[in-house]
Amino acid sequence: MAGTAQTQRHGPDVDRADLAMALVAGLLALAAVFAIIAPQGLTWLPLVLALALAGAMRVGASRSAGLDHVGGVDGRGVWLAGWTAALPWLAFGLWAGFRALTSPMVQAPAVLGSFALAFAGSAIALGLSARIPPHGRWHWGFFPALSLIFALLLELILSGAVSLAALGGPRLASKWHYNRAAVMLALLLPLAIFAIGRMPFARAARVGLGVIVVLASSAVIFRSESESAQLALALIIIVQLVCRIRVAWARWLIILGAAAAILLMPLVMRPLVAWLVETPFWTGRYQSVVERFRLWVGIMPYIEASPWIGNGIEFVRDIGFRDFQSGRQMSHNHPHSFLMQTWVDLGLVGVVLVLWCIHAGTSAAARAASQPAAAMQLSVVAAVLGVWAVSHGMWQAWFVGMSGFAIVFARLLARRAEQEHHPR
Repeated sequence: MAGTAQTQRHGPDVDRADLAMALVAGLLALAAVFAIIAPQGLTWLPLVLALALAGAMRVGASRSAGLDHVGGVDGRGVWLAGWTAALPWLAFGLWAGFRALTSPMVQAPAVLGSFALAFAGSAIALGLSARIPPHGRWHWGFFPALSLIFALLLELILSGAVSLAALGGPRLASKWHYNRAAVMLALLLPLAIFAIGRMPFARAARVGLGVIVVLASSAVIFRSESESAQLALALIIIVQLVCRIRVAWARWLIILGAAAAILLMPLVMRPLVAWLVETPFWTGRYQSVVERFRLWVGIMPYIEASPWIGNGIEFVRDIGFRDFQSGRQMSHNHPHSFLMQTWVDLGLVGVVLVLWCIHAGTSAAARAASQPAAAMQLSVVAAVLGVWAVSHGMWQAWFVGMSGFAIVFARLLARRAEQEHHPR
């Protein structure tokens, strides 16, 4: 009777929590649309997610029914731990802000401002995710799969008609107009599979739906010619397989892999390219990769000129680099790799802070109560790092927003799974 009374007493709160969390999850469908037709809108999604989470907490549970205890862990301790985990991101943001204000590039503060919007929104949403309402059902968790399928249909059935129209015509049809959507699909794929695995269907139906989503996602990713999305897909598969053996191994694989790449890349770039020039690879089909190597070798003098604190935000923009083969002066808006841009813009101090952030992020993901939840979160982190290592600029706010949104929503799914297994 007491349980019935408690259910009745909290019934309206539970209904409002369900509605609020369903609306929050519905942002994933919006994210898929933005990734295809208006990617710059992704800059705002983490902040919108943070506001939605704050609203869901307010209407979804009273203080007496709040997350005071989950699985025997004090909720206030979880809350404090969530904000403590944000310290690396705060330190990185402060250093990036300082190097923006001291950068010789006049556009640096404005570029950092849009980055800070997406970055701060992601950090706030991540902190709020520790206090999602403990009541409610899993129906809102279907949205990752539904939004993913929606994006697939939009790209496959319409053959990119919507994204082509948004980009201004068919001149980009052969290569570029699928790429942002492909990256978004790669980042959402682990979330979709995790949510599908918890749908209240027969096991055969869940496996069938999961196979369809994976195959369809892979088809779009490879059709896009986005090598960064393809790399992200490969990293997701590797992390999922390693997590089946031991989650800790997957976490340290990400940490050590990122550390080795960012610390060794400036040392091996010149001899690596010198060797590649003598191989068929240099004249093969991977011309975008070759172009990246040219750029990375070309900006090495800037890294060597200021290795400790970097040259300031956006230093490569408008300055350009000299191609090592032709000797021609060339330019790029950014190095297309956080591995190199951290060195160029922020120096060794920035490298240390980036590695601290990766350590903290993977630590939080690996602490999930179940192996599937940990694998899902680590897969998203690995995919984000993989894409950022070979494409996009560090300060591109739309990619920061996309990545932060995927990471925060992965944490939300994991938290709801923990609450399901450890009810109050």
